[in-house]
Amino acid sequence: MIPQLSLTRALIAIATSALFVIMGFPEHAGAQQRGGITGVVKGTAAGVVVVATNQVTSGVTRARAGADGHYSLKLPAGAYRIAVELPYVPKFDKTKSYGEHVIFRDDALENVIVSEGKIITVDFEVEKKESKAPENLARRKPLGGAGNPSVPSQPQTQPDRREVRDRWRIGFPEYDRYGDKGARGRDIAFNQGHWYDPYHQSKIKGDYPIIGNKVFMILSAVDINSIELRRSPTPSDVSSVSPGSTAFFGRSEALAINHTMQFTFELFHGDSTYKPRDWAIKISPTFSLPNYVNARENGVINIDVRRGTNRTDTQVSLEEAFAEVKLADVNANFDFISVRAGIQPFLSRISAVLFTQTITSARASSGVSATIAISTTLPISTSSRKTQTAA
Repeated sequence: MIPQLSLTRALIAIATSALFVIMGFPEHAGAQQRGGITGVVKGTAAGVVVVATNQVTSGVTRARAGADGHYSLKLPAGAYRIAVELPYVPKFDKTKSYGEHVIFRDDALENVIVSEGKIITVDFEVEKKESKAPENLARRKPLGGAGNPSVPSQPQTQPDRREVRDRWRIGFPEYDRYGDKGARGRDIAFNQGHWYDPYHQSKIKGDYPIIGNKVFMILSAVDINSIELRRSPTPSDVSSVSPGSTAFFGRSEALAINHTMQFTFELFHGDSTYKPRDWAIKISPTFSLPNYVNARENGVINIDVRRGTNRTDTQVSLEEAFAEVKLADVNANFDFISVRAGIQPFLSRISAVLFTQTITSARASSGVSATIAISTTLPISTSSRKTQTAA
């Protein structure tokens, strides 16, 4: 009992002593973890911002010089690169020793070693660099058919930097991967394209915004042509084309020509790469013109034999025409609640039958997790186009 009590008292005494040491010397304890760089900026020093960049972690620390040019940086131990922000340029004295491993690199001082609990003094002069508008700068174009910028930027006034408010249309240089000028077949990583090129970025297929940085448009068109010439057993019917024929089967040839054009216009808002769209509008008209069928017997084109043996007609419809809006994000994973109303496809599978239907309806959707979605459709009208397919 006595040895255990003595050990407990000893541990309490050691912990209490350590607490008093830390509370009694807080400045000393902090100084052992951090160092610093201080000095005086000479010349036109009012408002100069001194920048210290850790050469290992790339962490940046800034300090603004006071009216007397004095600045101070508190930094963790490490190697730093010292520079100043434009429009000022530092003039370090190369005859002066700033440290054993310091390297003078253009307008910066590299390998300035900061140790724990030590303050390094770096005094230097600065001069103000006059900004001149760059001349004859080659303008780099964005990839593909980007069109005109959707967000204007300020004119470039410095040769080493420029403002880009349209973050989608950043120019890329032409890059010849193998350096043989196309001897192996022009292998260019950054291709310049056209608005009508479907294999590269284009403004009309949603790769670049048309308004601001978040409104995109998709235009697409599909043209389908089919010609079918068939021969299958066809009865001569009660009113045959050839009244004197007595055979049960008549002439079995038939020619069908179908021409369908579908256009799609879609306008949406949002960063759809990261999260669901904020809102969307989609219209998809379809034109079937002309449809032509020519058979060699009555009753094939229409049950009414007076319609003859050929038919030409035109069909126009809206395959899709709806508006969708996201009501809210449920959580940080961008699970959402949205509502869509208009002419839209409905898909359902029952056993081995796949049921697809284009109806005018309103649908509420909610993604409750990364892999589960809940959707409810409320029909608004009874007009629909149905297709049943055996799966």
